Amino acid sequence: GLKGPQAKSVMDDFDRLQTQDIAFAADRNPMTLGGVSSTLAPRRLDTPPMTALGSDIRAGVQTARESGRQAEKQAWEGANKGFAAPEEALAMLPGEIRDGIAKTNIPVNQNTPTASKMVDFLRDYRAGKAPTGPDDFLPDMTNQSVDQVRRVLGRMKDDAATATDKAAADAVYRSYNTWMSKAADAGHFPAEAVAAIRSARSISAEVKGLFEPRDGGRLTPAAQRIRDVLERADSPEAVVAALFGRVGAKGMMPAGTTGMLSNLKTALQKYAPETGKQTWDDIRLAYWRRITTDSAGNLLSPQTLAKNIAAAKNQHGGAWNILLTPQEQAMIMQVQKAVEAAGYRPSNFRTNSSGSAFAGGSMIKDLVATVWKALAASPAVSATAGAVMRPVASGWYKGKAQRATDPRIQEVVPSFGGFGGAVGSAIERNQVQ
Repeated sequence: GLKGPQAKSVMDDFDRLQTQDIAFAADRNPMTLGGVSSTLAPRRLDTPPMTALGSDIRAGVQTARESGRQAEKQAWEGANKGFAAPEEALAMLPGEIRDGIAKTNIPVNQNTPTASKMVDFLRDYRAGKAPTGPDDFLPDMTNQSVDQVRRVLGRMKDDAATATDKAAADAVYRSYNTWMSKAADAGHFPAEAVAAIRSARSISAEVKGLFEPRDGGRLTPAAQRIRDVLERADSPEAVVAALFGRVGAKGMMPAGTTGMLSNLKTALQKYAPETGKQTWDDIRLAYWRRITTDSAGNLLSPQTLAKNIAAAKNQHGGAWNILLTPQEQAMIMQVQKAVEAAGYRPSNFRTNSSGSAFAGGSMIKDLVATVWKALAASPAVSATAGAVMRPVASGWYKGKAQRATDPRIQEVVPSFGGFGGAVGSAIERNQVQ
């Protein structure tokens, strides 16, 4: 039997092995490269802290947005080179600008100086007047092309200093682009220009729909969250919080989460083909770490870990399905079952005063065999089988060791749900001598 220091050594050794195996299953095994984290972010050789993940995620999304903007810019440059708007098209301009401003419910006056200048500029453009009279120093800008006007408006709107002025200026700029599209549809521009404008409009709508989705002219909750990720989050940790909220696994995801994740996934795939996969995997890894680690980055206890995974699956349905493939979901739930078994403490087990140990009795063999079979059924997770094999055996051996040091501790055989069954003498034959 085990007594004294030898018993303590057995208990400590199994505690260490249990912690190690659960960490390998939930994070990454440095020897086999197995584990959930390795599966979600295979290009990473280690699991970085949240600060590094948050910074890399922001940089990756910003790269995709900039690439999208460049694609949009190039499309419009190809669509608008060199042709001026005929009178029939110009006649449509005032109404389009007026309707665009009306949708914002923002008066364009002295409180919106940039928007007011943009409207004055368009009044002169409609009337065929030059913004400034030509002289020896200034060119004649009376007959500007459609694209030249669009570029001037784009530069002007960036001068807006207040949120109100910015919103009104953006509305003027968007309305001008809408006018271009409608004038093209009405046949007022050259045929080749019409085709190019339609292509540019499609790209522009896609880019804005991905990074600035709107509903009724207003930014959606998903758009607000994307803006937080790109700009407003004031720390790497805040970037991750902008993605998934601050409530961890147990609370509902904030409004707009599903739409935001879906948009980011598409944007990263299309506009950042070289870096987008890594950024998306980092987003997935950050989500996994949010539900499996504490605020200091330490892996949660088996009981809490199992509960968090189950809660995330039940409460984060839309996000869960976007972030994880069906195969990854199955792998994670197998790990959840294994960790749940490792942390199980039946009510009819008798433990020492600290409640830290239990005797597995006759259910150990069947329980281990059942979970091993479930884990080994998938090659991707076979490496995680140790997360339940060793912890369950650990509990049984620990009970043996503690009974050797305290005869008051009795061995009780639990039903353990559907995992009951006779061990025979298999565990007894293999116990530490």
